[in-house]
Amino acid sequence: MDIATIILTSALINGLFVLIIQSWIKNTFAKELETHKAQLQAEVAERSIKQTRTFDDQANAVATIYEKLLQLSTRSKQLSSAIGSNNYEQIKLCWTAYNQAKKEFAEYYYPKAIYINNNTGDIISQYIYKLDAMFKLTKDRTSVIFEPSNNPNVKKELEQVGISTDALDKNTAEILHLIYMDFQKLLGLEYKK
Repeated sequence: MDIATIILTSALINGLFVLIIQSWIKNTFAKELETHKAQLQAEVAERSIKQTRTFDDQANAVATIYEKLLQLSTRSKQLSSAIGSNNYEQIKLCWTAYNQAKKEFAEYYYPKAIYINNNTGDIISQYIYKLDAMFKLTKDRTSVIFEPSNNPNVKKELEQVGISTDALDKNTAEILHLIYMDFQKLLGLEYKK
């Protein structure tokens, strides 16, 4: 019986030892798992904060760019109207206001263009090009000169330098609407039917 007692005692001690080791391993892994979970949650929260800041910056940039485009559009309409009136002083004032709006747009837009996708950026570039090309200052006065749809040579030259005349053939209100729709998509605000 001594041998049976020794074997039984040894089995119990080994079993207790195995249970203690298993418990220690479980606790160690549980603690490591909790630490790892906490680190992941902290990283996810940090990334979320960065994305929120980036989206806020993007939303502000998009809103300001659109506002400056509208101001530029208004100034171009005022200049067009002044040209139609043949009032040189009014043309001069409107020309100055138009150029100021163009300058303000460029100073804001180009540093913030990183927030705009390529397609929308291309449409904005075409819009600015169209506005620039609409007016030509001559010795006597400013005149409206840009009509690519009526001038195949102008269309060909523009297409050779990579400017889509499809967008330029649209009136400025249509181009602004395309930009507006792209901005809505960018901000996740587009209307879905």
